[in-house]
Amino acid sequence: MTVCIAAICDAFGDYSQKIVLCADRLTSSWIQFESATSKIKKITEYCYAIQSSNNSLASDLILERLKKKVSAEKDKMKISDIMKALKRECIDYKKDTLEREVLFKYEFVSEKLKTDLNQVQTNAVNDVQYHRYSLDCNFILAGIEEPNEAHIYSVNQNGDYALYDSQGFHAIGSGSYLAFSEMTKHQYSGKDFMSTAIPRVYMAKKISERSQGVGRDTDFGVLFFAQSMENKKPVPAPAYFDLSTPQLEIFPILDKALKKIQNYEKKTIEDLKNKIDEKFARPEQKQ
Repeated sequence: MTVCIAAICDAFGDYSQKIVLCADRLTSSWIQFESATSKIKKITEYCYAIQSSNNSLASDLILERLKKKVSAEKDKMKISDIMKALKRECIDYKKDTLEREVLFKYEFVSEKLKTDLNQVQTNAVNDVQYHRYSLDCNFILAGIEEPNEAHIYSVNQNGDYALYDSQGFHAIGSGSYLAFSEMTKHQYSGKDFMSTAIPRVYMAKKISERSQGVGRDTDFGVLFFAQSMENKKPVPAPAYFDLSTPQLEIFPILDKALKKIQNYEKKTIEDLKNKIDEKFARPEQKQ
């Protein structure tokens, strides 16, 4: 389906905590295709969402509803409250879908055929219980709160959620297992520097492309608190810096580094193979 990764970094001392966000552009609705639109969606200035879905149109609608609800709030919402609002939107969308796909027909039958309401209710409950909900989606909700707290949540189509602050990162989608393996290879944590997080996340995304359903195009950025001027005084202000801008030319640098690492690993394995063959060769092979 996709791969989406979020990783906290600089989470120590007086450093401004940051979140590196990365996603492919493979979109699923009736068919799969590489979209021109990023999956990294701004909910507020300080909170972003990424989606993995078998129906991008449905998950886009859920995020649009979330954004509208959050923007209507008078007070700035905490990341945990935005997560709860996203959870509610997922549950409401599922409820609306069940009413449209399952319950509507019972309402029609009971009105037109004058059937027994108790039996209709029993059948409807059973139908809802065994109905296969078609939407399969996961969201990463990532944000930074003042003064310096980065948070990563996951929410799925049923409203189930989890917090990944202590782990320091999270990945979703069909490529998430390979991405997780790459991120944990060198014990990544939120205390790693941003300069470490950027190549780690990017390489995890590139490694995940081995999985079916992961697109080759990449969106990549960093969410952080920058310093801006207000009433002639420096104040922290949320900002998102797009690392996938072609002018930065960061992808060629990272691709070259990844290729160098892969070539080194390949050569090291070949050297080990030769040493093992020599070590365990039969006497007649050594002659």
